[in-house]
Amino acid sequence: MTRVATKGQVKPHNALLTDPEQLLTAIFSSSPLGFGILDDQLRFQAINNALAEMNRIPIESHLGKTIRDVLGPVAAAHLEPKLARAFATGESDSFYLATALPTRTEICHRTVNYFPIKSVKGCVTQVCAIVTELTVRRQLELYLYGFSRKLLSLRAFLNSRIDTVGSDGYPRRFSANTISYLYQAWKRDSSRQVGSHPRAFFHGERVKSSNT
Repeated sequence: MTRVATKGQVKPHNALLTDPEQLLTAIFSSSPLGFGILDDQLRFQAINNALAEMNRIPIESHLGKTIRDVLGPVAAAHLEPKLARAFATGESDSFYLATALPTRTEICHRTVNYFPIKSVKGCVTQVCAIVTELTVRRQLELYLYGFSRKLLSLRAFLNSRIDTVGSDGYPRRFSANTISYLYQAWKRDSSRQVGSHPRAFFHGERVKSSNT
């Protein structure tokens, strides 16, 4: 069974590596991308440290085991048909993966690129998968999306409930108590607006404030 060196085991010297096998081992070991090589039974034949860390599972616990054994049935249901297709067609492909893993509490987001490894006779004997972890970036995107919606919601709420311009045509100034009251009212209403346009919840009398 093939096993590549893990991160830290390969220590290339300053001279350029010219041996192809040594060069590939260095890339496999030190890359921040996850690399995994699977046989036609979708058993891990080799895996680098980056992918083992993404899965929160030691390298030794991958080798010789199937995707289903290591990553669980949910992830396997996404991965197995696509990787099996590579063996059947000999074609490379890529896809976006959002799935649960038994070792992770959050939904994992990744891109997976894979390509077949062929024998000298042209038969597909293994598939190499290259995995990029996107979970933190996706969480940040969702947070920023939610935050921007809250800001839009607050603006819509204020526009619907406040006379921001006085009778003299100048912007009104609001006391700290008025601002606090409006903020608390917005928080109550915003908790009900999931999946709907914010203005659907902004009802009630408009707030008029003195210039104090």
